[in-house]
Amino acid sequence: MRAHCEVSDVDSSVLLVEETEALQTTGRSIESLDTLYSMCMETQVYPEIMTSLSAAQIPEANGMLTLCPEHDDAARVQELIDAGIADQELEAAGQLFGPGTFRIGAEIQPGRYYSERSDGSTFEGCYWEVTDSAGNIVDNNFVTSAFRAEVSIPSSGYSFTSESCGVFRPVERHRNVWA
Repeated sequence: MRAHCEVSDVDSSVLLVEETEALQTTGRSIESLDTLYSMCMETQVYPEIMTSLSAAQIPEANGMLTLCPEHDDAARVQELIDAGIADQELEAAGQLFGPGTFRIGAEIQPGRYYSERSDGSTFEGCYWEVTDSAGNIVDNNFVTSAFRAEVSIPSSGYSFTSESCGVFRPVERHRNVWA
């Protein structure tokens, strides 16, 4: 690792092996090395309330770990990367979704889901509903002052809508990971 954090004047032909690998991991230009080195200098790279990384954050975090694998927060950063990858897989399978309206069976899958606030605060004004193909509400709930919202989305439902409820995850995954 370089002894300084300002690498903007470094010629790309004299990059360290670790720097080249880190840039390949991120898919970014040499200018992003400043960001990666800044991350290496942080005691805690991501806030404690984070439970996973987004698709955009994963390459950067991998690049940071390539550049400084012995970082004090490396194990936690790797956990956040792994959780982010798992979230991407759940989202692709229609089992992780946020606010909006979704077609059951096409965009999201039937099942039991939960949402919790990662910062420990309560939901205020979380509303969800399941409708049939005629648009009639077959189940709904307005959650106020609760730490957790749960919903069972039936295969017989047509669409699911939520507002101000955060991100819903499958209950089965939650129990397997945290139990």
